[in-house]
Amino acid sequence: MIKLVITTCLLIAGATALHSATAQAGLEPYRLNGGINGRQFWMDPNMINVAYMPLIRAANSDWNNAGTRYSMTETSFQCCTAVNEYYAKNYSPATWRGVTMSYLNDGSGVQTCVGCAPFANWDYSQISLNDERLRFDSSVLRTQSTIGHETGHSIALTHSSVTSALLYPDISVRYDVYGTYFPRQNDDIFFASQVQ
Repeated sequence: MIKLVITTCLLIAGATALHSATAQAGLEPYRLNGGINGRQFWMDPNMINVAYMPLIRAANSDWNNAGTRYSMTETSFQCCTAVNEYYAKNYSPATWRGVTMSYLNDGSGVQTCVGCAPFANWDYSQISLNDERLRFDSSVLRTQSTIGHETGHSIALTHSSVTSALLYPDISVRYDVYGTYFPRQNDDIFFASQVQ
């Protein structure tokens, strides 16, 4: 099995370390079965736009380097190893950029709400990127903001009410106003740090 350890860190100077849980973080009391430390992510090799691949690697690097127990390395094997799976293609309608769905090992879906974490423990997540919409984004880092945002959902983070947070739902505020494309202070994963 080939594993690629992601070491690149894109956190900009002055980035604030993540802090303990707050009401604003909106964390759900559920988790990735087995925790998030020492796990792997996989990218669909049939992505129609290979430009997403370095952005996915960068997003995972950002979470790896955010001072938490999040620890993801890349694998070339989807089956039985990856807890986060990334896909990119044209989805309809073209109004959304990314969505995260979570599943048990038997393939049954876990009940979710729109834009937030599952209502039960789960074994792996699928992050879908809508190329039909993302290819019209004005910058590469704007797209990375979407990928990092969805990665946050894959580890139980719900939307934040803090407008500069990566988990804030509106990218026209989160990125266009604040330039957020990596985890910031209010993207709190205190809960995730408790699930080794």
